[in-house]
Amino acid sequence: MFGVLIIAVCTTGALAAGPSQDLPLPNAPRQTAGMAGPANPFVLPRLDRVKDLTSRPSVWNKKFILTHALMFASIVYDDEVTHQGIAHHKCTEANASPHPSRGELYVKDLPVAVAVTAFDYFLARKHILIAPYTNPLVGAAKHFYGGTEWFTGNCF
Repeated sequence: MFGVLIIAVCTTGALAAGPSQDLPLPNAPRQTAGMAGPANPFVLPRLDRVKDLTSRPSVWNKKFILTHALMFASIVYDDEVTHQGIAHHKCTEANASPHPSRGELYVKDLPVAVAVTAFDYFLARKHILIAPYTNPLVGAAKHFYGGTEWFTGNCF
């Protein structure tokens, strides 16, 4: 209630003073000779403006390629270490069948990695800043941890 009273007092004081005669009003904007009108989709762009159309930042930048390459490298590390650990007959795989082949390990992991890469490409195209780089890093951390557990669990 008190806030409404303050707003009412402030606005009535400003309205009672009226418009200031000291400040001139700005001129209305108008089109100059060098400005183009509305874009026509049926007219090809001028050749000097083609550079502006093709200078978008690329999704395939160093960060995107490096983080996804790290994710794929961690999958190879995890699957190869798992395969070698199973070959020594000391441990079994907990996430799949107890004794999967190398191909079964890759068939389980690679489609997920490809789907994550496609989803991250979509996120990068929509200019979502952090998610395209955190998804592969989380996956890489999980696979590096899983592969290292085979060494620390005396499976070799």
